[in-house]
Amino acid sequence: MRDQIIKFLHAELIGPDPIPPDIQDNGEEILITDPPRLRYGAGVLFPQGVSTEKSEDVTSAETTGFEVEVEKGEMDIDVKEGSEKRETIEDQSAEEITALTNSYLPSAIGFSCLTNLPESGFLVEIKAGTYHAEPREYTTKSGETRKGRQFLRTPLECTLKVPSSDLDGEDIQTWSGRVKNNGGEDINLQIRILRSVFKTPFVVWI
Repeated sequence: MRDQIIKFLHAELIGPDPIPPDIQDNGEEILITDPPRLRYGAGVLFPQGVSTEKSEDVTSAETTGFEVEVEKGEMDIDVKEGSEKRETIEDQSAEEITALTNSYLPSAIGFSCLTNLPESGFLVEIKAGTYHAEPREYTTKSGETRKGRQFLRTPLECTLKVPSSDLDGEDIQTWSGRVKNNGGEDINLQIRILRSVFKTPFVVWI
């Protein structure tokens, strides 16, 4: 039961979660309802400098067939019954955009742990995936053919060897390595390790 719960949470929060018939020939998933950054709630990284403000606009770039039409007159919301002051969803959106102007999406993820430094060093295994968008045609329930987008996953697996000599010493020690894709190409992703001066190394992975 515990393993089933872990497997379910992993599929829901991090992915991938390939569900027939939306599966590629290589077994990787195809997302057709949401882009990966909306489908999964954890473990998603973005290039540096991608603002939250830009990411909120998904109506034109990432719509895959779900349409919502709201009359402007239905968007008014009373702040308090009997109050002369009224607030609209449009006003709320303007305030949120202003607040998110200097906010950026996460481009790094890390964790801390206590461990001994093995004589043979560390092996860092990276298991992730990248997604790219492709055009998609689909048929609505009414029989109408429309165009949208689908997001295909490309697996990424890489192992980096960290020599113990690179982290050994009395002062704070750091190590960094570049991650490459399955074809050996640099994908602009970096792994960093920081070892503190505690007797038992305090390691931060980023």
